[in-house]
Amino acid sequence: MKLLSISLAALSLSAAALADQGGSELSSILQAMAERMSSIKTVRVSGEWTVEVGGGEGYETNLPVSIVFQRPDRMRFQSGDTMFVANGSNVWLRPPMKKPYLCKARKGTVVDALADDDVSPFLFLMPDKRALVSADPLKELNAFSSKAEITVLEAGRLDGHPCWIGTTRLKIGSIPGKEAEFTVFVDKECGLVRRAEQVVGRPPAVAEDQADNDRLQNMKYTYVLSEIVVNGEVSDEDFRFDPGEDESRVEGFIVPTARGDADQSTIPGEPSPDFEEKRFKKIWEHKMENVAGDSGGRATIRIPPEYIVVRSGDQLNVFEARSGTPRPSIASSAEVKEKVEEARFFYTEAANGPLVVAVQAFDHSKDAFVTYIGETGEEVWSLLVDESMHVREAGIVPTGRDQDALFMIVCPNEFWLFDLEGKEVLRQKIGRQDDFMVTDLDGDGSAEFYVIGGAVTCYDLAPENPAEQ
Repeated sequence: MKLLSISLAALSLSAAALADQGGSELSSILQAMAERMSSIKTVRVSGEWTVEVGGGEGYETNLPVSIVFQRPDRMRFQSGDTMFVANGSNVWLRPPMKKPYLCKARKGTVVDALADDDVSPFLFLMPDKRALVSADPLKELNAFSSKAEITVLEAGRLDGHPCWIGTTRLKIGSIPGKEAEFTVFVDKECGLVRRAEQVVGRPPAVAEDQADNDRLQNMKYTYVLSEIVVNGEVSDEDFRFDPGEDESRVEGFIVPTARGDADQSTIPGEPSPDFEEKRFKKIWEHKMENVAGDSGGRATIRIPPEYIVVRSGDQLNVFEARSGTPRPSIASSAEVKEKVEEARFFYTEAANGPLVVAVQAFDHSKDAFVTYIGETGEEVWSLLVDESMHVREAGIVPTGRDQDALFMIVCPNEFWLFDLEGKEVLRQKIGRQDDFMVTDLDGDGSAEFYVIGGAVTCYDLAPENPAEQ
């Protein structure tokens, strides 16, 4: 999954392949690219990213990519399971791991929709495609060219198509492999990239702590666009999103609510966001001033486990924590076994039967996964949390009622509670610099929530079940 996410990010090399900070030749090429793009009313493209991984036992991953665009505001992007659709009124997004999908009214342009906080972590719009769908392609190309290191090599041909050829050294996503050099072929007739290939013998520059990572040093990316149909026919069906029977609609994914540090941080000494009264009951609070210490931001879930889960091969072995009594083990399917290779496990008794929650997170160089595994060993529900969310903590939270427990994910300035069917129960802001702790100090079987920042506050879940709100 991560390699596929990386390859999408790598596609961001596309448009700027010829953007340099100066030179009349480059300026002329960018102008020509923009003119070609502006003349496109509809376009249908398809291609494939190939990621070759060397070092040890090498392997290859292939990811198909397709785009349909109709000016000014209809677009369909699909890459593997990831799908983005804008039909002029609404936008839909299915993230890499299926099941939940996003649907919301479109605000602004297609470019604005793709930059939406709920969309952008899962979908990296390539610079040439960003220029294509924008109202001002030249402005987009020039903006990208000001940041890129580009060398224009020559004019040539690729599979019979006249192209501009150049090299660029750009960042590959947000993985430890920081950047790599690519040779890029831009079609002279439409201004779009036909091929982007990592230069052989020039491995990515990597972070110091990854200098010995043989796999990163031996990755090679290649993008080949196999079909371009300009100003052909498109129909409403091209911009239709049909969710599967097992897919549920959500209002938003787990994404940061702000990009900048200044406007989303809570400075010690200032009040933290209040918890919603209908969902939480404030037990006590002490106001603080001039709080000493570091910037905070720690999160802990200190709930004594009722069960211990140990993975052995494809078996998830469950034991009662107090007595050691074994519970029926769960034989995970091959797909689930591969997904949860490095996961932490939580077990709970849900209304619909035993459930294991697998969480693969807490490594900020990787996406996080949450997977619900039923008693048959099959995946019940899954959620992908992009690495940019910086998951701080996750775990089972007891409610103290005759209801199922809830599952919690804590990110820097928000946390989420999900029921055991995968439905989002609530989403609550917290101060980015606040310390946050969940525990059951009074032993009543219901978790308390402590926020430590400009005030020290203790909350309990409101008397009503949050799932019923």
